[in-house]
Amino acid sequence: MRRDKMLTLILLTVLLLAALHLSTYFMPIGEARQDFSDIPRAFVEAIELLNETNHILDKTGRGIFPKEERILDIYDRGFRVSKKIREFEESLEEGDLAEKLKMASLSYRSAAEGAALSVNASTTVASAFIKIREALTLVMRCKINESLEVWEGSKPLILKAIAELEDVLEILSRGGSEYMLSNQHAEIYDKSIAVTADLLASLKESYRVMELVAEYSDDFERLCRGETPSMDLRRAVLGLSPERAGRLGYLVASIKSKVLNCGLCQGGGRYGMGGGAGYTPPSSDD
Repeated sequence: MRRDKMLTLILLTVLLLAALHLSTYFMPIGEARQDFSDIPRAFVEAIELLNETNHILDKTGRGIFPKEERILDIYDRGFRVSKKIREFEESLEEGDLAEKLKMASLSYRSAAEGAALSVNASTTVASAFIKIREALTLVMRCKINESLEVWEGSKPLILKAIAELEDVLEILSRGGSEYMLSNQHAEIYDKSIAVTADLLASLKESYRVMELVAEYSDDFERLCRGETPSMDLRRAVLGLSPERAGRLGYLVASIKSKVLNCGLCQGGGRYGMGGGAGYTPPSSDD
């Protein structure tokens, strides 16, 4: 790993210094030029920050919070590195090599900014997953009113987490892994997009479930008494996708299955909603 990092740094240095040499060659005589010899290290630092936030953000889906000092450090470094790369990007002249480096610079700058935004959103996202999991679990236990109390109190938090994850994806979409200067960097960039997109989809799908519970609360109460739910609710849950809900998918699948398989609900009496047919919960959600 250390050897790969060194080789990557050497490659970046050669490519970038070659571009700097060419652009300096075509500059008007007498113009001063800023020293960008540390840009290769800035590119590497941007990816290292993104790699670290990939791990941090992935853990937020399990409700795990990063340490506050790590959040502050990555956030500050991310925007500092981004500023440095932007200055380099704006200094590049015209030409094929310059254009390729502009796209590479944009992508590494997006990585640095994406890391900063990801870590800044991490506390909100972790809190959102804790609350949405609690609300869904209460539905499964047929505690509909308690679930809705949790849901109504946490909706602003969920919406904030969704908005912040969308901001991260927007930043990352400005660049692309195809412009990374090593395969390892490209993999880290793609993973960041995948982790962010998965968390976002999970929150959005879980949000849809809880909105249905709120809209059809009476139906869910009847379901919990062993009565048949309305056709409107049964049609509404058809559009739910446990796969999109990610690590919360087993809860979404169980709720959907219980509504659709109402033949299992006969016999009266209060009961909890068991696991969905054909769907096995993950062995280690947390």
